[in-house]
Amino acid sequence: MPGNTDRQFLDASWKRWIAENVLKGNSPEELITILIQNGFSENLARLEVGTACEHPYVDAARSVARQLAKRDWLLNTIRELRDFDGSFTIAERAEITTAEFKAQFYEANRPLILRGFLTRWPAVQTWTPELLKERAVIFRLKCRRAAPATPILNCNPSSIASRTVSQNLLTIVLPIQFRMTSI
Repeated sequence: MPGNTDRQFLDASWKRWIAENVLKGNSPEELITILIQNGFSENLARLEVGTACEHPYVDAARSVARQLAKRDWLLNTIRELRDFDGSFTIAERAEITTAEFKAQFYEANRPLILRGFLTRWPAVQTWTPELLKERAVIFRLKCRRAAPATPILNCNPSSIASRTVSQNLLTIVLPIQFRMTSI
């Protein structure tokens, strides 16, 4: 911590200390308390800490710190992927408590496949293909026809077509969806 100087103003070393601690995420009240304990008036401490918290330079430094943290995360992920030997397996569970999930998977950033997890969901029993076809609403669907793409957007606006979709689509799609959910 900077040495004691005239307590009527903060010299550059104290201002730097405030800025560093603001960037570290320390509480402004904590910083004010420390300044007061070191002989500065409360008004001066509040003014300087408040100024540092709102200063554009400190705000820019926060932005750079966030960018560096993202970069570090990305480099670490790339390093982990490079070192990955292929022996990783993904856990599968049919039952898990919230506490177990949080501790073993969420906080550890590990994937988990939940098997049969939706079987207790009421919609699985009540939303049958027949019910959905009965309640289906006719809607407009935009789809692409085969057409050469423009080089800039990789799409041809004239290839967009609107089609009316009704219960016939559900007759085709629903059996596929219900087979996929039973995996």
